[in-house]
Amino acid sequence: MPFRPIALFITGALVAVLLAACDSSDEGPGTAPTSTVATPPAGTSGVCARAIPPLTTGPVTKERLQASIDKMREVRLAAEAGDAAGARDAFSGDAHAVTHDIDQPLRAADPLLAADLCESIVIIELEFGVQPDLEAVAGAAEISAGLLEESGRALGLTD
Repeated sequence: MPFRPIALFITGALVAVLLAACDSSDEGPGTAPTSTVATPPAGTSGVCARAIPPLTTGPVTKERLQASIDKMREVRLAAEAGDAAGARDAFSGDAHAVTHDIDQPLRAADPLLAADLCESIVIIELEFGVQPDLEAVAGAAEISAGLLEESGRALGLTD
């Protein structure tokens, strides 16, 4: 999709400015990447340089992962329709929790993919913390859905 790199660059630049103000670091994982997804701009989030803690104790199953992917697409659709409340509602709950819960096993399988997924979620979280740029939310949500699909393949949860 042609809007993905542009949306990621614009929102990545915004996140970089915000996090630079908070004195975040830009340390990346020390292993070779295997992800085919474009890396977000350098310095977008020191939070994503390391594994993030899970939000639940439940395993990430194929069904739970697919539900999260579907919810991310709902976030995109709501944001494209100008419905900030609907986008927030679709993002909250297990759709967001799965992105945390999958992080540690995904970092073991594909560190760059895990960091990419984390970065796309940080963009959504930051947008929802202020008056959201719904175009940025829609782009990041679609990227997140694709990264979740790729994560399922990396972890052997999906084909």
